[in-house]
Amino acid sequence: MGRVIRNQRKGRGSIFTANTRLNKAPAKFRNLDYAERHGYLRGIVREIVHDAGKFPDALPENF
Repeated sequence: MGRVIRNQRKGRGSIFTANTRLNKAPAKFRNLDYAERHGYLRGIVREIVHDAGKFPDALPENF
């Protein structure tokens, strides 16, 4: 008999599921008005927040 390959094991779940309890919040875009959609935005990064559910860290900004 052959081996069970890694992708077949990951499909079963168990230890291969994501740790969603460590996520801070879903990433969202702000609602933009007409001037912001057709121009550009300038903002200041307030802090760098490590979010376990996403590869890049979150950057909350002030506009």
